[in-house]
Amino acid sequence: MKKFAKCLTLLTLVALFVSPLLAEDKKENKGKGKGKGKDESQLLDTTLKKLAKAELSDEQKAKITELAKQRHGKIAETSAKAKLTKEQKEKMAEAKKAAVAEGKKGKDVAAAVREAAGLTAEQKEAQAAAEKLHNDFNTEVLALLSDEQKEKISVKPKKGDKKKNKDKAENE
Repeated sequence: MKKFAKCLTLLTLVALFVSPLLAEDKKENKGKGKGKGKDESQLLDTTLKKLAKAELSDEQKAKITELAKQRHGKIAETSAKAKLTKEQKEKMAEAKKAAVAEGKKGKDVAAAVREAAGLTAEQKEAQAAAEKLHNDFNTEVLALLSDEQKEKISVKPKKGDKKKNKDKAENE
């Protein structure tokens, strides 16, 4: 009986000392293996950072959060189809920095990035599809903002928007 009590006490002490160590290992490994864009929180965080100056209402933040949850899976799935290598990703990042430094914007930057990466036709197609989905998400998010909020984050109206605004002003 005494041996049983000693063994039980010893096992309890070992469990008390080992369990915190195992918990720390799990915390350290939690983020490993996750690449960029693996969860919707990154899409949401990036979007909210871009819109910080717009002073979003709680309702707008909730709608944007819901949009990010809905759209993230499709964007991630489409991006994964490109199967980019590490070297291609590095080349793309370097090309983007260079293009932005040259003063290029929007489609010019995207074209320079695709050209520098040496993508296959399938990769180009998958990347273009992912960019389209991402742009659609951004358009939906901007639709939630008021004109004043758009001005705060310096979003220029699209060409067709000016004509619509003129027509509205003339009709009123």
